Amino acid sequence: GSYSFNAYWYNSFYGMLRYSSPLKAVGQICLAAGYQPFKEFRYDYEEEVRDPVDKSDKLLGYNSIHQKGRLDEIPIAVSVKPLPGFTVGFKAGLLTGSIDSTMIIDPKDAALANIAQTDRRRRTLRKKPLLFSVGLHYQFNNRLFLGAVVRTPYTVEFTNRFTSIKADTMVNQLNRKLEYPLTIGAGLEYRFQNILAARINFDFKYEFWSRFKDSRSPGLNFNDTYT
Repeated sequence: GSYSFNAYWYNSFYGMLRYSSPLKAVGQICLAAGYQPFKEFRYDYEEEVRDPVDKSDKLLGYNSIHQKGRLDEIPIAVSVKPLPGFTVGFKAGLLTGSIDSTMIIDPKDAALANIAQTDRRRRTLRKKPLLFSVGLHYQFNNRLFLGAVVRTPYTVEFTNRFTSIKADTMVNQLNRKLEYPLTIGAGLEYRFQNILAARINFDFKYEFWSRFKDSRSPGLNFNDTYT
């Protein structure tokens, strides 16, 4: 049999600075900048493998995967309030970061010594991708709010450096280009007028995954998704 352990929840730091001021031409202007996680890749997996046939539960070896790194976004945003209750915002975000992963097969039985293996991969961004988003927010009254957002397509280009240590050492380096599609979303919030101050929210997001492209897998064919 085998016994395994997974870890994929980790703490992340983020922060934003915000400044707002009345401005005659647009009613009110708000500026914001900060640092926030965009996509998390940290993951740890440990597995102990034992002989399911041997009554003594003989130890055969260990398998492990250790991955660290994430993509972070450095956003700069501006919004204006040209009409009472109506806000328009624009955000540009710069992606940065790298991903390191190690996969180890560590046999403890002499008969399996030939499968010992250590694979290491480092993925670094070849360019710093830019993400752009536009959002609208409208407050009908003190209880009803409506919002919408569009995130434009963006491209992430990685350099993959792969090292495998088995009988011999192999080093391989490849470039990979991922083209992510347009995303649109909308949301509605209603605040009840009661002692609990309850709120009800409806959110909708549509992602055009049929337009996703991977330079290493040109034949991909995904369906668009919505949530």
